[in-house]
Amino acid sequence: MRNTFALKKIGKSINKNLCIILILGISTGAIIGTQVTSILPAKTIKIIFGVFALIVAIKTALLKIPTQQDKKLKSNNKIMIYAFFSNITAGIVSGLTGSGGGAVMIPLFLTVLKMPLNLVSTYSNICMTAGAMIGTIRFLFIPAQLPLFNNKLLDFGQVGMINIPIVLLILTGAFTSTRIGVKLGESVKPALSKLLFSILLTIISIKIFFSVFA
Repeated sequence: MRNTFALKKIGKSINKNLCIILILGISTGAIIGTQVTSILPAKTIKIIFGVFALIVAIKTALLKIPTQQDKKLKSNNKIMIYAFFSNITAGIVSGLTGSGGGAVMIPLFLTVLKMPLNLVSTYSNICMTAGAMIGTIRFLFIPAQLPLFNNKLLDFGQVGMINIPIVLLILTGAFTSTRIGVKLGESVKPALSKLLFSILLTIISIKIFFSVFA
């Protein structure tokens, strides 16, 4: 959320109607994804996420970034329909893997919605905030088998599938680093940003496969 506010401060406009459609889509998908997560075993979810991350890494590496940089984005009925269903997919992935959905949204925004590159981060951050909130609320009501950790404080802070101390630590790191991320995102060239994103996803997928099959 702080990332989105930071983006607004540097002058990026937001199409409110498109935001509503995107949020509805990712919220619907997040509910579906979290429900599936409560059914599937952890190993299966890891494999799904590992395969998904590798596919997105390859797709992103091969993705041709649009060159248009205008501040306005078309929001006709066709775009709205594509936005809704593409974000349902992103929401399912977000709820299923906990990835936030950004790995799905960014390629979809660029290829399906033909979104200008300078607006992608704004809309993806808004959507990921909404998806994370919906997923968090849903996971709070899914019971977890305790103990999960060899630490009394962490086990005490477990509410459903959410561990409050870990969430607080992650939020602290996120709030202190987002401003740096926004500034770097404005200065890094799109080609380099795409390459770094692909490399990161590849490393993550390899690490997941190693933890599952090693």
